[in-house]
Amino acid sequence: MFPWFFLWAPQIHYPWSGAVMQDISPEAFFGWIKPDAGDGAIEREVFDTASYGKQIGILSEIVLSLVDANRVTPADRQHAIEQLQNLHDGVSAIKSSHQTRKVEAVTRLLEQLQQSDPQQVQRIVARYQAAPRMIEAEPGPS
Repeated sequence: MFPWFFLWAPQIHYPWSGAVMQDISPEAFFGWIKPDAGDGAIEREVFDTASYGKQIGILSEIVLSLVDANRVTPADRQHAIEQLQNLHDGVSAIKSSHQTRKVEAVTRLLEQLQQSDPQQVQRIVARYQAAPRMIEAEPGPS
């Protein structure tokens, strides 16, 4: 084979055969969470606090210590319980923070709407006061 042949060799790319880019970063995963399954922003923040592997590790140590007392030392069991309590408290704080931010965002939007179109605000308030159970039962956007 001639050493200069590689300079001449054409590269042919048929459809779907060229370079492919795919986002496989963990950030891409959180956007795929269905709205009725959870909040991607909360999941991301919890994941930053403790990865899924870390969470499963903590739970595994506790469950194994309950199933077989000799499998995990009492100190490790106590440490895992403390980690789980701290994780639970952290997740509760994250959820509360997100809820507070949502309420603040809705309040700001309603205040803006009140200035531009007070009748729409009256309509929205009346809707939620009239049938709160029906509003909860309405399906969300698909």
